[in-house]
Amino acid sequence: MHLLHPLTIIIALAAAIPSPSPPSISKSPAFRINANPPPSHPLSTIQNWNFSSYHISACSSRAVFSPNSTGRTFYANGTDAEFSSRTATLNTDGGTPPWPWGVSVAGPDEVDEEGRRSVSIACGRGTEGVQVAEWPGTVYYETGSWYVCNATLVYGPAMALFWRTKVERTPEGCVNVELQAWCVDGGGGVEHAFGRESTCYRAAL
Repeated sequence: MHLLHPLTIIIALAAAIPSPSPPSISKSPAFRINANPPPSHPLSTIQNWNFSSYHISACSSRAVFSPNSTGRTFYANGTDAEFSSRTATLNTDGGTPPWPWGVSVAGPDEVDEEGRRSVSIACGRGTEGVQVAEWPGTVYYETGSWYVCNATLVYGPAMALFWRTKVERTPEGCVNVELQAWCVDGGGGVEHAFGRESTCYRAAL
């Protein structure tokens, strides 16, 4: 009788376990946005947390990531000319009845006390040029990078989103993140006259 070495058995069992399928790339008029940080960073716990909002005032919220929230539903908004010139915007709906709120990046003269350019969700159009790439489904603004910090906001700490130019450094203790658009079926439930389909990830079945 031949006896199999335990290591041989473990290798055979590991080979028999199917590896998870990577997400596919699709199109949808509506999507949610997830954080994708480097796995080795201490703040990698925010992996797949949803882009949500942190209420600041009647018409303004800070962009944050939350683990126990479905997050907000977003859509790309603009005319063909605006998309071609990269002046379209990224919107979500807020209020009752719903009306457009835009994703806004603070300007170079609007930095906080630590010199960071925050990201907000506010009534109105939002910052021109915040868009979803045609491939893959990632959100970008100009040639800069997004990063997340454990920041103290009005009601306490939150994983807040910021943006920096490519020549700036990410502050110590914060983490660079890729913002991934994930398809939402059904278009989010609201019709948008200037909305259009965006490239987005779709979980494999």
